[in-house]
This record gives sequence, C-alpha cells and structure tokens, in this order.
Amino acid sequence: MEPYVVVIAISLILFQLACWLSPKRSGLVFWSMSIIAILPTSILAGIRDFTIGTDINHYVVTNFAQALSYDNFFEFNNYILQIQSDFVGLPNNTESGYNLLVFLVSRFTQDAHWVLFFLEFLTLLFVILAAVKFSGFLEISPVLVLAGQYGVHYLSSFNIMRQELAVSILLLAMGYLIAGQYKRYLIFQIIASFIHQSALMGIIVAIIWIWARRRKLHFSSTMAFPLGILAILVTAFAGRYLFMGIHYVAANVSFLSGFQHSFDITTAYTFSGILVFLVPETFALLAVFIRNILVSEVEDGESQKIEHGLIVMSIFSLCFNTIYLYQNVIPRLALYFSIFTLILWPLLIKRSKGKGATANVPTSE
Repeated sequence: MEPYVVVIAISLILFQLACWLSPKRSGLVFWSMSIIAILPTSILAGIRDFTIGTDINHYVVTNFAQALSYDNFFEFNNYILQIQSDFVGLPNNTESGYNLLVFLVSRFTQDAHWVLFFLEFLTLLFVILAAVKFSGFLEISPVLVLAGQYGVHYLSSFNIMRQELAVSILLLAMGYLIAGQYKRYLIFQIIASFIHQSALMGIIVAIIWIWARRRKLHFSSTMAFPLGILAILVTAFAGRYLFMGIHYVAANVSFLSGFQHSFDITTAYTFSGILVFLVPETFALLAVFIRNILVSEVEDGESQKIEHGLIVMSIFSLCFNTIYLYQNVIPRLALYFSIFTLILWPLLIKRSKGKGATANVPTSE
C-alpha cells in the first residue's frame, strides 16, 4: 500500500503546484505540469503485475496480443467486434474506441503494460479536464477533484479499466452539459460510448439532469441524508422483487429475452460487503445534513441548484450500489452516478465556507 500512498501524494503536490503557478488553469505551464503530475500514478498502474485486476487477462493482454498480428486497424477491429465468446485468457469483444487505443499502442511496443499505462493516464487526464471545466463556473478546487478520484476510483480503475475511462470522459461531457454547451457534451458522450457501451447510461443521466432543471426541482438539502438512507432501505427490500418482475417480463417477451440474464437474482454481496460502495455518497450527504444543521443552507442561486442536482445523482448512486445485495451486473452502472461525488465534495466545501456566491455558468450554445 505504501507505493500507492507515495505516488498519489506526489501527484497531488505536483498538481497543486500547477494550480498555484497558473491560477487561470490554462496555458502551456499549467498543462505541462498537470501531465507531469499524473505520470507517477499512471506509471504505477502501467508497471503492475498482470494478476492485479481480473480484466487484464480478459481484454488487455489477450486483445493486445491479437493486435500485434494485424497491420490494418479495420481488420483488427472487425475481428474483435465479431467475437461472441466471453472467456478469460482469450480475445474478447470490446468497443471500437478501445480497440483503436490497443492497436495504436501495438504499433510501437510489444509490451501490454503500455496499454495499462495509457488507460490510466487517459482516465486521469479526462478527470483533470473535467475538474478544470467545473472549477471554471463553480470555483471549486481541481486538486480536490483529483484527490477524490484517487480516493474512490483509482484502485477500481485497475480492474474495470474501460468503464473507468468512459466514466471520466462522461464527467467532462456533463460539465459541458451543465454549462449549456450541448454540442460539446454530445461529442464527448459519443467518445465515451466508443470506449465502453455502458456509457450510453450517460444519456439517461443527462435526461434526469435536464428534467430536474426544467422542472425546477428544488428541495431543502437537509433532506438529502434521510432520502439517501431511505433509498438504500427501499432498494434493499423492494428492489429484489422489482428485478424478479423485470426478469419474468423479459423471459416472456421475445424481443426482450436477450436481456433477461442481466436481471438474474444471484448470490452477490452481504450488506457489510457493499459498505465500501456506499460510504462516499453516504458521507457526502451526511456532510450536507450536518452543514445545514449547524448553519442555514446558503441561498446562492445557480450554485445551489447544481448542488441539488449532484445530490440527486448521489442518491441514484446509492440505489444502484445497494443492488449488489442480490445482483452483480446492473450495479456497475452506479459509476455513472457516483462520479459526480468528485464534484459534490469540493462544491460542498466551497459553499460551507460561503465562497463564490454565484456559479458563473456560461450561456448555452
């Protein structure tokens, strides 16, 4: 564990230095320092043993070895997309965006560790891009966003690598969506979907966000923590029966039959086993609750509305993660909601200090 702590500390110090040297978070100095800052953690991810992370032998080593035997990307991509099997130790079906990354890496090396390096490097780079985007109109600390990534998602990115990369791209996309820059949102939404098809979940996330804003969904954030606990309890006790109903419908409707196994009730985690998934959002909502008990909720317009939207995302994340009690496929989609905790914590800290009374959200495109 010590190497992880050391490289994370070095990374955060270097990124903080980049923010000090360039308060506007732009320009050659800032981006050069930012890239240097994420190199230690990317290198550690790249040099790790192939036994650290089950997905490595599922679609990294195997697909990379296959890419080495091709001279044409389109032939390699077609081969991968036609694979129907799903076995560890053999090439597996992956999305075209990921296939392109693997193919490009195979052009200059025969060592699959480089794929691990670039997967982590790109994931962290998009987190920084998202942090800078959100800090531009929320005035939050990008360093706290990166620290949240390391605290919650860094180790999981050693396993579900494609999905973590897709999620980080989607976080940037949502920054554009919240800022009203819909064309750029769409571009990065599509890119994320070409890395992992589950990133299409981002469209549902976007719809929820837009619906909440247009309906002017406002509430006292003091209710966030009780609602989060209620979401866990309802999902734990009633969700199982909902899945059984969906499974029954899928099994008896021909065009849905291919999805029925995604809703199988399986032996999954105990409640103590899912706590690690619930802690980040639960503590964030508890912090909101305590803040509002100690001091009145800060009424500051756009920033408050965005905080409410992030709270809604955290509650959805708690629901999806609780499904791990009886299922282990659908709960993975929780990532597309839990990623917003990286923004919620810094925003909560800023608003608790009474800083930045108004969010400077740009005009829509």
